[in-house]
Amino acid sequence: MGLKDLFQLNTKSAFSDWTRRFSGVILYILITFLVMVLYLDQQSWLEKFNLKFQDLGYKFRGKIDTGNELVILALDRQSLDQYGRWPWSRDKLATLVEKLSSANPKVIYLDFYLPSDIVEDTSGRTDLLTGAIRNAGNVILPLYFNFAEVGLTPTRYPDILLSSTLKNIQDREELSYDLPFKAKEVYYPGQTLAEAACALGYVNQVRDLDKKVRHESMIVAYDDNYYPSVCLQIARRYLNLRMEDLKIEPGGKIYLKDTFIPTDNKWRFLINYDGPQGSFKYYSASSFLDGSLSSDLFFRKIVLVGLTDLSTSQVNTPVSSRFPSVEKTACVVENIIHKNFLKTSGFLSILDFLVLILIGSFCAFVLPNVNLLQRLVILFVFLFVILNLSFILFSSFHIITKPFYPLLELLLFLLISPGIKSQKSSATKIRKEEEVGEPDVMQERFIPAEPEPEKTMRLGLKEETKERTPTPFPSTPVPKPLEETSTPKVKKSTSHISVSQFGRYQVQEIIGRGAMGTVYKGVDPAIDRLVALKTIRLDTLASPEEMAELVDRLVKEAQAAGRLSHPNIVTIYDVGQEGDLYYIAMEYLQGYTLDKMIQKKSDLNYKIVAKIMIQTCLALSYAHEKGIIHRDIKPANIMILDNFDIKVMDFGIARLGGSATMTQTGMAMGTPSYIAPEILQGKTADRRSDIFSLGVVLYEILTGQKPFRGETISALIYSILNDQPLMPSAINEKTPTLFDRIVGKALMKNPEERYQNASEMEAQLKEFLSSFVVTRTFRI
Repeated sequence: MGLKDLFQLNTKSAFSDWTRRFSGVILYILITFLVMVLYLDQQSWLEKFNLKFQDLGYKFRGKIDTGNELVILALDRQSLDQYGRWPWSRDKLATLVEKLSSANPKVIYLDFYLPSDIVEDTSGRTDLLTGAIRNAGNVILPLYFNFAEVGLTPTRYPDILLSSTLKNIQDREELSYDLPFKAKEVYYPGQTLAEAACALGYVNQVRDLDKKVRHESMIVAYDDNYYPSVCLQIARRYLNLRMEDLKIEPGGKIYLKDTFIPTDNKWRFLINYDGPQGSFKYYSASSFLDGSLSSDLFFRKIVLVGLTDLSTSQVNTPVSSRFPSVEKTACVVENIIHKNFLKTSGFLSILDFLVLILIGSFCAFVLPNVNLLQRLVILFVFLFVILNLSFILFSSFHIITKPFYPLLELLLFLLISPGIKSQKSSATKIRKEEEVGEPDVMQERFIPAEPEPEKTMRLGLKEETKERTPTPFPSTPVPKPLEETSTPKVKKSTSHISVSQFGRYQVQEIIGRGAMGTVYKGVDPAIDRLVALKTIRLDTLASPEEMAELVDRLVKEAQAAGRLSHPNIVTIYDVGQEGDLYYIAMEYLQGYTLDKMIQKKSDLNYKIVAKIMIQTCLALSYAHEKGIIHRDIKPANIMILDNFDIKVMDFGIARLGGSATMTQTGMAMGTPSYIAPEILQGKTADRRSDIFSLGVVLYEILTGQKPFRGETISALIYSILNDQPLMPSAINEKTPTLFDRIVGKALMKNPEERYQNASEMEAQLKEFLSSFVVTRTFRI
């Protein structure tokens, strides 16, 4: 052996000893590098954990001093019970504003939308409210913007809105590329009300990844102008500043006179919530109107007037899932006037990154040199310090950190620490081996050892077996569940091939096809009962990543709908899977759907129309009482049987459209023509959403056409949100006027103005039915 071989051998041996001694250091460094990459990558599913820590900071910090500059005059449950449900007539609001103005507050903000209203305008009540607002001289009203990406062009709006636009703008051309929130449509108060107000400011909710409101959008661009948020307008008015004192610069820089208001690169302000609900002084509007409260409570203060108990006036926040929107506005205004800002600058991000490096470096070079108990003590001390330091920085210095990543780093260190031998023990072992004396490396590597007979015989037998025996198959078949959860395989779709059975159900024939699958006539051989088998292709509704969640939702929705037992609701018997298809077994019906009746355009017997609608109301009322919303009421889901009895179908199926894939196509939660406006605006569906859909169905029965139409999905959505359809009697003069009133109320844009439950609509239909005399026959 030459010197070169000897050098290579010694080098390999030294490298092997080095890796044995420093394997712990290397592993700790690799984990540190992994966490640093995750920190820089900012994955949304990991960022949610940081938001959770931030939310815990609010809850553990508790209530902080908010000063006495702001008070909330609440339109609470007591006020609505005493003075009528919302919305109040405008003469009542005028009385409230007049009385509040006499208390001499510095700013009054009305936290509700006051659009043009024909009834209120023609009755003179709007003029009373306009006069009260003008006489007060310090009332601020909200604007609302539509940020939808559909191709809307800016709508016409009165010049009075321009008085509330920003005047002090630095580098307008650069700002036009820097501002992400560009509105497509504006919703403003009635023109006389807007002219009477001292200022207008926009209100829009900005939700984070977990649907919680932690930010307030401060600036919005609309038709080459820039509008400030209502919070900026309230703070500006309270501080006696002009619009010229409100300045914006590219890069998310906002200045209110000499106060710099920090925002992110999307001009969003991070709200420093002052505590749980009730952190500000609340006074009931009913107590104020009846004279129970002293006017001194509002003297020279900011008075925010708003609803507090209705779900439509509440937002999901870190401190409460039902936080009044008006108190959220109060928090932002308080942050601005007291300069109570949370700090999240770029320097803090660098500091978070340096903490990761510091912890990783310390642990990499210290932990391998100590025993396991000492490692665990050190890591738990780090955990304790990181958690407490993050909370102290947040509660005392208003500094937002990202403790999740250091904690993740420490938890990974805790997991691997038991498996790492200390460098001291490794070095001792090496020294002992050297003292005892190892066989000469040269001899071990290059002199062949005598083979052991037993090992040689085993090896030969093994090789002989390999040559003689073909590749074995498992002797025991793999269980089916195990096959389905292993690596996915390409399966042949069963949606377009002949099927004879779903589970225990035998298929007889196809009776219908739909967007999500096919409906079969089948039989349950166990009890010889006919069933309808509705198949659902979940892979058309969701991506592979969402499939598990969607399957779980399907089962839960089917179970919930299966508990409904009502003569006007189709009974669901079972849910199961066959191949890549999921199916629901339900009651088999002989009849035809309501859309078939509408397509025939037969002469209407309005008594039968009322009977159909009454039964549908009964079905919805029962389901709503059980906490189930249909979400897809349409003629195709109403089955007509003998004697014009009806059954409502597909309870719970529409909710399967809530996946990301379906949302992108605009088909989430129901058929577009029948979707209520609040759902299109991203709000939660409730019983009033089903009532709106039922109003569309009734309109279509009476007129033969849908109330809202559009050549594209965007145009249809715009029509639902903004258009007022003609009354049915204007299209079909034979339509009784009572149906006009029922349809008109069911199709109100504001859910509060609709029937509040299906029983109310049923009662009016029954009133019509009881007084109706049949004069025409009904032909099918």
